[in-house]
Amino acid sequence: FMENKPDLPVLQNGRQVALEDTIITKTHNIDLIALYNRFRPAFEEIFFVVTMRSNDENASVHPQLCKYKNVLCVEYSELRYADLEGLKKVVADLSQRFRNRFAYFFGDDGSQWLTDGMEASAVRRLEQMEQAKRDMETEPFEAVHFKFGVNGGGRVAVETTVNLQEGESEGGRRRLSVALPNGGCDITWPQPPQGAIQTAYAASYPGCGARMTWNLIEALTGLWTGDDWDNNHRGKRVVSVKTHYPHDAGKLVSWDNEIKRALVIIRNPMGAIPSFFNHIYEIKNHLPIHSERAPVEAWVEWRDKFAENQVMKYGKFVDYWME
Repeated sequence: FMENKPDLPVLQNGRQVALEDTIITKTHNIDLIALYNRFRPAFEEIFFVVTMRSNDENASVHPQLCKYKNVLCVEYSELRYADLEGLKKVVADLSQRFRNRFAYFFGDDGSQWLTDGMEASAVRRLEQMEQAKRDMETEPFEAVHFKFGVNGGGRVAVETTVNLQEGESEGGRRRLSVALPNGGCDITWPQPPQGAIQTAYAASYPGCGARMTWNLIEALTGLWTGDDWDNNHRGKRVVSVKTHYPHDAGKLVSWDNEIKRALVIIRNPMGAIPSFFNHIYEIKNHLPIHSERAPVEAWVEWRDKFAENQVMKYGKFVDYWME
């Protein structure tokens, strides 16, 4: 987390400290060798716990890195839980994997550094993090909970003018914003659906505007949306599920048989495929998502190797959803 946001303070018990004085830090930088070379001189050893999706080349590390003795690779699906008992099991399983993987440094008797009491403490901390996430739901996105690295997800102030039609109903159709005295607007945050709803897939090939559509659906309906990886942990309580299936970057949800309709987003592949590559380029170069266009030479190199295959995948996507 601090690797990607160096301007934010590193706090321990409310006191700002140097990054090198901390024990654990979170980062989206998956260049493990570069990180190791940077920080190794300040420590006896550097350990990496990598959460990944091995079936997604954009969200995983090279399999060879997972064989290094100081690297523990964990599938994202192994960290999911539905209740307190599930949380305790995840912590217990992961603790045992820590003991086994890093025994070369800490010794075979892992109980000396990962006791039952420490596991219980980890459970309490994760419960506190869940509470922090709930507390941050009403904060602007740019607000950050420093202890847990949670961004605000509640209300986002936008410095723009939104003209609402006079006489627009307050009851039937949701207002997209609340006018502010300074000419801007306050965009209200979506809520979980109340009662039974008919969820729909919002399906698109990568680069077709799925994220924008996701936001528009929430803005227009005022209801939660989700995605095929359940990244926001909303499960079935959503009005739509974003997916890129059958492209490699997407999948069908486990409750697919309950979804009977779909919104299919189509964009000319001459625009969608380059847009998809921009996303790949940003991830591989540790850049903010949707921040810049990849250099032409990088696009040409990727295009010559992979574009034909992506055209076939685009066709497969359209065929699947049109059938």
